Amino acid sequence: MSPEKPSPEKSGQGDGSPLQGPKTLARDVDSVPPNQPAASPAGFVLAQGSGAFKGVTSACLSPSTYRYSPLPKDCIRLLWLMPHENKDAPIQCQLFDYLLLGSRGGTHLYEALSYVWGSPEKTQSIFTPTGCVPVTENLHAALSRLRDGSLPRIVWADAVCINQDDMEERDRQVKAMAKIYAKASRVIVWLEETPAGGHGDAPSDGDLALEEIRRAAAGKIEGHAFCSGLKHLDLSEAPAVQSRIKSAVYLIKDAVFRPKAVVSSSDRFSLGIASLGELVDMYHNREATDRRDKVYALLGMSSDVTIRADLMPDYKASWKDLFYRLVRSLVGEVASVETWDNKEIATIRSDVCVLGHISSVLEHEDDKQSVEIIFQDVLEPFAVREKLRAQHTLHASAKSIQVGDVICLLQGSSTPTIIRVYDDYCAIVAIAISLPNGFIFEEGNRKVLTVFTWSNYFSDFGTFSHRCLLIWDWEKTSRNSYAGKDYTCLLKSQPAKDDTTEQEKLLDEAAGLERLGLVFRDSGQDEEAIKRLQQAFETLNSIPQAEIHHKIATMDNLNMTYKKEGGQKNAAKAERLGAMADLLGRRGDYIKITEDNLARVAISFDREVMEFLLDCRSNEVHVTEKVVIAAVRNPRHAKEVMKLLLDRRGEEITITEEVGRAAAENDNSSMQLMEFFLDRRGEEFDITEEVVKAAAGNPRKGECMESSGGEYWKREGGATAPPRFDRRTDPP
Repeated sequence: MSPEKPSPEKSGQGDGSPLQGPKTLARDVDSVPPNQPAASPAGFVLAQGSGAFKGVTSACLSPSTYRYSPLPKDCIRLLWLMPHENKDAPIQCQLFDYLLLGSRGGTHLYEALSYVWGSPEKTQSIFTPTGCVPVTENLHAALSRLRDGSLPRIVWADAVCINQDDMEERDRQVKAMAKIYAKASRVIVWLEETPAGGHGDAPSDGDLALEEIRRAAAGKIEGHAFCSGLKHLDLSEAPAVQSRIKSAVYLIKDAVFRPKAVVSSSDRFSLGIASLGELVDMYHNREATDRRDKVYALLGMSSDVTIRADLMPDYKASWKDLFYRLVRSLVGEVASVETWDNKEIATIRSDVCVLGHISSVLEHEDDKQSVEIIFQDVLEPFAVREKLRAQHTLHASAKSIQVGDVICLLQGSSTPTIIRVYDDYCAIVAIAISLPNGFIFEEGNRKVLTVFTWSNYFSDFGTFSHRCLLIWDWEKTSRNSYAGKDYTCLLKSQPAKDDTTEQEKLLDEAAGLERLGLVFRDSGQDEEAIKRLQQAFETLNSIPQAEIHHKIATMDNLNMTYKKEGGQKNAAKAERLGAMADLLGRRGDYIKITEDNLARVAISFDREVMEFLLDCRSNEVHVTEKVVIAAVRNPRHAKEVMKLLLDRRGEEITITEEVGRAAAENDNSSMQLMEFFLDRRGEEFDITEEVVKAAAGNPRKGECMESSGGEYWKREGGATAPPRFDRRTDPP
């Protein structure tokens, strides 16, 4: 089996890769007898006294195709692999029925083969006394390597031992696959032949990593030892291979210690390795000839007490329906789910409750990864302190967990999900994770442990306030599989109305940005939240007819996020947004834009607030002398506010002596204002003696007098330039 393409535990359309829970036992086939004698098959002659098969009858080379007979109840089909000293000789074998499923406990004297099917083309054949069986190139190579020169071997290989054309048999045998592998004396994992010669193209990091693995397993090696050796390979340049190896190692290395048990009291046999959701997260990037086996292969390893009946192997079910049922089993019945027959992608629309985010990730050498989670105030109603940090260990997932990923609970689900937020959708990184049951926080000089059982509270969460579009993509890509992928066709899978206007599209875009911003905020990532909420606000402001209550809601959310992040700069932004929301009528009383109200805006806020007011309530804004004086007295934004007023309402504005005096008195912007007025309204701007006196009284009078005084002297006919003021000695 190639670890690059480990196909799942298969029915007829796949292999038995490490996904099948292989038991790589250190011992050879021992003395436990099978429950029925496996006599030498008909058509083969055992040479007396030699211990080797001397030859075969002509029947074993029959050119006709082998015809399967129905399997008796509780039986499997085994392959008696005949020996031959010539490794290139045709493979001769016998298929026979074997009572296993209702038999005694313990292991049985057969070996189960785990391998990759590879190309579905059956270009090779193996021969029985009653006909030949077409097989794939990979299976033929595996059987050739397994064949002994002197003694027969009893082997189970899914592609041959299951009648691929009998759907009912496939269903039954796949349900029993976990037991078939568990009861084998050992499981042999075939890593395929080393390719002869090189390729024309330079080998990739992944190719080199796989070559290291092939060399490590060039001979026969016990599974636990093989896994130990894999840990020492440098696969940092081949993360996709590294991800696959970690999940395979998880199954192989502890197989010898794994009990062969039936889960709970049901009749379903399972190895009980992990929950179905966790198994899917680990192995969904594996390839399979039949997509359905990517689900069916995992059922025999699931530790879940019950599995939905509609997930049991049924090869009459379409991939679309099976994937839909799987998603439903993991996220519950509340969310809206859509799947396709030709894609390994599901879209999920659901309300979510945000629990926290990943603040750090540390990957282990084996199959684990440690994360630090910061939980938010969603736990506060349950007497748990907000913003608690907890270390937690998770199984290595097919998609790498990254810092900033959000942990949330989908409404109707019983297990949390890790998502990654993009501009217009959220990607599912891990659909079902466990959470730590304890938090450690400092209280004074001591550390306190709080025990918290999540399952007791999930049903009480009432804050499923964020409607999100989630995409769960199983298709083979790099580890960062969502980055750079175009999901436009999925995002637009809902038929659009023919009469959808550009304004409606912008409103939808703004609403989506706001939802994602709130997800970031509730997960504790305020900087990312502010970025999305600002984009939403700007989009709404670009829509002339946008509903006022939409703008108010967005401003309030952005305002709250500024306050949450803290800092002087954010406090100023929050105050500005609050004023803008008030101007729109946030408190329910639509504020009249009086001269006094407009003057307060002009002196207190920046260009953005004034521009917002001009855009939203243009007909109510009248720029009087009082408003202009207030604008030039603005301590920080006088010039930019005045420039906006002149650009938008210049015909209403006259630069009077009082305006000039107010500009000259501005401690921070007097020089810029005087130069601006001279440049824009030079003929109109009358710099009187009162304006010069006001400039002289400015603490920064030197700069101010260079502009106002010089112009005054020129207009009064002075022959020389005005005297310069010395800030250190001249009186104010």
